[in-house]
Amino acid sequence: MVSRIFIFCLAFLICGTSLFGQSDIGSSDLSKVKVEELSNSQIRQIMQRAEQSGMTESQMNAALLTRGMSPAELQKLEKRLNSMRAGQTSIEVADRNREVSSSAGQEDIFSSISEASSPARPTGPARRIFGYEIFRNENLTFEPSLNIPTPPDYQIGPGDELVVDIWGASQQNYQLPVSPEGTVYIENLGPINVNGLTIEKASDRILHRLRSIYSGLAGPDRNTYAEVTLGDARTITVHMIGEVNLPGTFTISAFASVFNALYASGGPSVTGSFRNIELIRNNELIATLDMYDFLLKGTLENNIRLQDQDIIKVNHYHTRVDITGEIKRPGLYELKDHEALLGKLIEFSGGFTDKAFQKRLTVYRKTDTERKIVDLNKDEINAFNLIDGDSIPVSQILQRFENRVTIDGAVFRPGEFALNGGLTLSELIAKAEGLREDAFLQRALIYRTGDDLTLEIIPVDLRAVMGGQEPSIQLQKDDMVSISSIFDLKEEFYVAITGEVNQRGTYPFMENSTLEDLIVMAGGLKESASLSRVEVARRQKEADAEESRGMIAEIFYFDINKSLELTEEGEKFILEPFDQVYIRKSPGYETEQVITLTGEVEFPGNYSLSSKKERISDLIARAGGLTYEAYPAGARLIRKVEGNRRVRRRALESLVRESEDPLVFDIDDEDEQAIGIDLEKILESPGSKYDLFARKGDRIEIPKEMQTVRLTGALLYPITVRYDKRYSFNRYISMSGGFAQDAKKSKAYVIYANGSVAKTTNLLFFNAYPKIEPGAEIMVPRKPDKERMSTQEAIGISSALTSMALIIVTIINTIGGGGGG
Repeated sequence: MVSRIFIFCLAFLICGTSLFGQSDIGSSDLSKVKVEELSNSQIRQIMQRAEQSGMTESQMNAALLTRGMSPAELQKLEKRLNSMRAGQTSIEVADRNREVSSSAGQEDIFSSISEASSPARPTGPARRIFGYEIFRNENLTFEPSLNIPTPPDYQIGPGDELVVDIWGASQQNYQLPVSPEGTVYIENLGPINVNGLTIEKASDRILHRLRSIYSGLAGPDRNTYAEVTLGDARTITVHMIGEVNLPGTFTISAFASVFNALYASGGPSVTGSFRNIELIRNNELIATLDMYDFLLKGTLENNIRLQDQDIIKVNHYHTRVDITGEIKRPGLYELKDHEALLGKLIEFSGGFTDKAFQKRLTVYRKTDTERKIVDLNKDEINAFNLIDGDSIPVSQILQRFENRVTIDGAVFRPGEFALNGGLTLSELIAKAEGLREDAFLQRALIYRTGDDLTLEIIPVDLRAVMGGQEPSIQLQKDDMVSISSIFDLKEEFYVAITGEVNQRGTYPFMENSTLEDLIVMAGGLKESASLSRVEVARRQKEADAEESRGMIAEIFYFDINKSLELTEEGEKFILEPFDQVYIRKSPGYETEQVITLTGEVEFPGNYSLSSKKERISDLIARAGGLTYEAYPAGARLIRKVEGNRRVRRRALESLVRESEDPLVFDIDDEDEQAIGIDLEKILESPGSKYDLFARKGDRIEIPKEMQTVRLTGALLYPITVRYDKRYSFNRYISMSGGFAQDAKKSKAYVIYANGSVAKTTNLLFFNAYPKIEPGAEIMVPRKPDKERMSTQEAIGISSALTSMALIIVTIINTIGGGGGG
């Protein structure tokens, strides 16, 4: 987490000069950035801006080094971030009031750094250039390490900072920046020249001068000690020219090497060389870098540390060839003049894969006027000279065998075998560990492919071949021997058993198995099995066509004794393939049928029906009768309904529309439906038509006395009100504000507490509304939406009515005139 936040901070630092105080940094130079000049509020803004950058950690580090950010400043920033994350406030900022009022120019700075540190990912041929992706790898940055001892050959120069620690009898600490003249200044000692010295020689020179003011540093009995180390490393300027993705001048750490500079510039371009990268210093060629040494061998032999004003020149590539196909590392490879051999290219690319066809290679070459093909035998490959633009596709070996025969079927080791000289069918069977016991010996098949790829089938009498009566057949390349099993050549036989057994289903047929055997395999009979009904249905087969006309199956019946065992005749009954056995259920066997009583009865709970004739009144009596708080008029019977839900709903809706009896079904979308019952009449007349028979799963709900009436639907203010027996239907409607404008008054209905529904009846022009009882719900449906009449339709209807009116007037006048005559 610390690392991620740290990098976000770095991303924000390069977004604008205004964050760095009043220093005039410029858009590409971060060498003068001082972390102590940043306020806490500025650092807190870093996360928000950095998240928009899209730059990775490695790219940001490279960008900061490229633009000259001091490694020491980066370390200070990391420490400060750690302190802020831990809630520490001990780090005081030199000027906390330095805030930025304008962010002009920030986007340009950030864009330039982002572009420098994150070149566009290569597309097309560029992606195939060997080594090109290394400069797009986020996990490989070549950044100089800041946490290592100063290299022995590092030469001190202007911009470096030396730290002198003195301890012992005297204690002191000096931070000595190296001046542009190459000197450091110590009070009372004056300037000391360290320019061009290594850290070791500079340490000797400084300590020699310090002995003049610290006597304890010299002599055999010294009691004072001192150490000189490099504090902040300076930045240097290097120039990237030639075929690089981002040529220009870069400010980087003095610890940086050639690889660091290459990464900062995006590496060689598409036309750049990876084998000929020159380091020029003081107008002299210092070294030539070959990236293949690192890519192929992992060595950094010429990765020299850079100095100020060094020039890195990336030349054009000279010879580049393409190798594809069955090679371990396909791509575009650059070859030097002395190694432009096909064998060297194969070595660079990792060698052939295990599927490569190596007997012959084809080289596609471009001439001055057209293309050309060069065929190479295996012996010519290594020494063949390549030229720029050559392309070598490596193909696969053929997916076929030169000495394969195959055997499958009823042998112990089916599979593919080598065709050695003179291999016969019997020898192949011996290689396959012999024939299985179920092998069909009368006929085996050899599938043979001809020279023109036509397929031929050769039948073989295995019994005669294996017995020596016939000679064994000589096998040929790609022969496939198929030996069938006797079970493969006949229909799969089975028997089935259903009904009152524990594990009904289909079982494999076995010779001489009896009916009792099948019942045992099916887990035995259930307690509900009938003692007088076991039925076996057998297919009609091999019967005379005239005698069996119209018959589908032959039926056998058997009885079971009281011990649930078959009679002697049934025990000896031998099953045949495809027999269907049915074990019937005993007609008098019944499982428990439970109903539930809830609400205002003395003993609510579950009750098992004692007979199919038990009624609601019987169950109420068994439950101890109603309590004194019971409201019989609100009692409901909830019953599970079987069948298609959609069909059932349509039928119930039709019943509601057509029924004149207020005792109807309450429609519900679930598998349970509420049936309106009149419990008062049931208890007054037990056994009457109102007293329904109870069924399995019924639930009878008897509520307490209800005191409200609910009004819903097309009303101005749907509401639940107190029940008053003096109030009529219209009085309750007025209590809800009256009917809505789209109310369908003539279709209003009432749902009573017991689930029954009563609808409004129409007498001439008057509506007779249902009676209201406690717990009732008044439902007022809405009129269906009608489409607006168009102008043309209105004109048409108006014209038709006018014409009809004229016809009526004419008829009246005619009748009137006749009467007058």
